[in-house]
Amino acid sequence: MSSLPLSQFAEVFRDATQRMGFAEVQKQKFMPVNAPAFQYAFSKDVFWFKVQIDNQSRLNQNNWYMVWSDGLKDHVDWYAPQPDGSVQIQYGGMLTPHAQKKYQGQLPVFKLGLLPKNQKITYYVRLQADESVVGQLTLMTHQVYIDQVSTSLAPIWMEIGIQLLRVLYNIILALYIRNTSFRWYAFHTVIVTLSVLGSIGLIGAYFSDIPWLAKVLNSGFYQLMPATYTLFMYSLLQVPLHFPKLKWVFLGVVFLSVGQVLAVLWWPRTHLLEFNNYLFLFTEALLISTTLYAIIKQVVFNRYLLIPCFITLVPFLFLNLQALGVINFSWTYPLIYFTNFIEIVALSLVLGKIIDVTEKEKVITEKALLTEKLEAEKLQELDV
Repeated sequence: MSSLPLSQFAEVFRDATQRMGFAEVQKQKFMPVNAPAFQYAFSKDVFWFKVQIDNQSRLNQNNWYMVWSDGLKDHVDWYAPQPDGSVQIQYGGMLTPHAQKKYQGQLPVFKLGLLPKNQKITYYVRLQADESVVGQLTLMTHQVYIDQVSTSLAPIWMEIGIQLLRVLYNIILALYIRNTSFRWYAFHTVIVTLSVLGSIGLIGAYFSDIPWLAKVLNSGFYQLMPATYTLFMYSLLQVPLHFPKLKWVFLGVVFLSVGQVLAVLWWPRTHLLEFNNYLFLFTEALLISTTLYAIIKQVVFNRYLLIPCFITLVPFLFLNLQALGVINFSWTYPLIYFTNFIEIVALSLVLGKIIDVTEKEKVITEKALLTEKLEAEKLQELDV
């Protein structure tokens, strides 16, 4: 055996005080996890996971690693009690200063080395995070770890490339397509890209020596997404004209979305991130229901521009529900990354229609202005 998921064999203790030392934690009662992965909703508790490993290998030639699957958690620390009563500790997590980390890269990786034969060893992992916990703890050999890194990095960098391509593509188009809705859409894709970079941990990781800044940058852009989605749809559907009663609902979403980013200065981040998921769910329901109603009532708007945006809106529904502990699907993030690529393809396919509709709207506006100007000139002639 060269790789073993440990979650189903692990036990968990939740320190609600957030202050217990390791010696005190060892005396507490741990409860079996009995699940293929760790999943816990937003909580200020410090999670302690305990795993016992019994090495029955005859050759015992492998160096072993313990890997936590999520690089976004604030602190992921590994504890190994020693026979002499001391404790070996390896620190990790997004907010751990680089000088203290025992690994390179995003994922917390703890080196166990050669495991003693025919002896049970107990390891502890301390996890503290403002976000919800969805992750896996895996025991693997050095070779498996190397293979996994190469296979896991490829889709990540591909996703980064797709995101940057989409942003550049939309910014260039926004310079040509002089349409307010499309420009809001282009701005939205910039925020989404920064949010994805935050979800991968690339933004906050560079500021781990400044914890408060790392926290804000890593999740702040995701918290702004309800606002940017809403502003785009507010412009596209011309809400003040067609849905005047919903005007302040839309603007309220924008206010709350931006406000929660600023509120991190005085409000617990855990509560804000949990609130953001509920706000996101409300935003999705608001935008989808309003759009469907507009289509049924045959409200005139650029429906082609709606297609690429909605392709990425729906998958976030699963992400929000997973963060709140309602569902747990391994394909949630891959689905979001995949739909980002499909969004680019969809935008390319309907781009001609978007430009055509925009040009027609421009012509109609120019004709209306010309007609108004001619009528004004006629009135002036009559006055004379």
